[in-house]
Amino acid sequence: MEEVMKSPRRRWNRVLIAATICSMGLALSIPPPLAGQMMTQQQRELQQAQENARGEQAMAAKRLEAFLRDEAMPHPCQLFVEWSPRLYAIAVGPAAEQTGLRRGDRIKTINAENVATLDDVKRILTSLPVGVTSVNLIVERTALMLERESRDVPLHARCRSDRARWEAKKKALEAMKDGRWNDCFLGMREVVQEWGGGLTGDIEVRGLCAYYDARLKAQPIGPDDAQSLYEW
Repeated sequence: MEEVMKSPRRRWNRVLIAATICSMGLALSIPPPLAGQMMTQQQRELQQAQENARGEQAMAAKRLEAFLRDEAMPHPCQLFVEWSPRLYAIAVGPAAEQTGLRRGDRIKTINAENVATLDDVKRILTSLPVGVTSVNLIVERTALMLERESRDVPLHARCRSDRARWEAKKKALEAMKDGRWNDCFLGMREVVQEWGGGLTGDIEVRGLCAYYDARLKAQPIGPDDAQSLYEW
């Protein structure tokens, strides 16, 4: 009788052992995870940043092409003012402010020559001889409280060659195209300093280069980089 009761128990033990062996064999037969499946979150983020950076490099080639088309050479008489398509001053550097130019001024004449487009502004200023340090402007200025009232304001504006800015920007965009992000950041920082505040597009490029320089090195964003991204 005892032997009869032990028999089912033994059979059950054998079933459990067999099941365990089978499960072990199944586990051993499963191939290891692929390399992509073993990537950490940090590695995935780095891979994504590398892919995005390649896209920015391609865009940088277009930025460089556009820059050399729009500014084939340095300006001999740069006012350091960014004008809108409608000829309103939308960014005014410190040097331009000292001569009386203000954000919101609409340029009407340069050295008594009427201007109607941005191309007119560029043509007149780039055709001036090297060594010119000032130009006579007439700008339309609107009263802050009375938007419909405006007056013409004559200004004697100082200007200077922007060769240092031009060369720094060219080198920065070349570095961006090649993926030399730190060189790009340093170059664009010089561009912004030369302008005395920076154009919107220049600040954007400086921010992008600061971001990818840090991300591709798997480094935290430093104070300078954070400032660039904040201003962007």
